[in-house]
Amino acid sequence: MMEEGFACVLTTQLKGRTVLRICLIHPETTEDDIRHTIQRMYQYARALKKERVSNFS
Repeated sequence: MMEEGFACVLTTQLKGRTVLRICLIHPETTEDDIRHTIQRMYQYARALKKERVSNFS
């Protein structure tokens, strides 16, 4: 997503766990932008999971 210029999603440590965080610094970012970013992350995660499952079959 970052390469496409859509959103900047990074990792950080929270209570000893690696988690994703969305960097929201653009003043014109809207709630819809955030929702769309989360939807795209969900789609990427599903595709990655599907790819991993097919590699183990």
